[in-house]
Amino acid sequence: MGTHIVELFGRDTTGLYVDESSAAGHYESIALRLTAVVDTQQPSFGIYYPPAPHLDFLEYEHLTLPLAADGATVDMLFGVRCGLGK
Repeated sequence: MGTHIVELFGRDTTGLYVDESSAAGHYESIALRLTAVVDTQQPSFGIYYPPAPHLDFLEYEHLTLPLAADGATVDMLFGVRCGLGK
């Protein structure tokens, strides 16, 4: 987790599971997106708006890529977030 993201959200979620690091109302959509990346072995891209009122100025692009140590079975995900600002 990048330092700037930690500053914006007020907590470091490094090493946490998705259900521990995401807002309760957003967990299901995040889990579905990550599961789809694993199942389809295809990247996912989108624009996200954080659910925090003090961050209503912020939007960012996210990219999630499937990775496979054996070249076939997805066993890792690589994610990138880039802030866009409004």
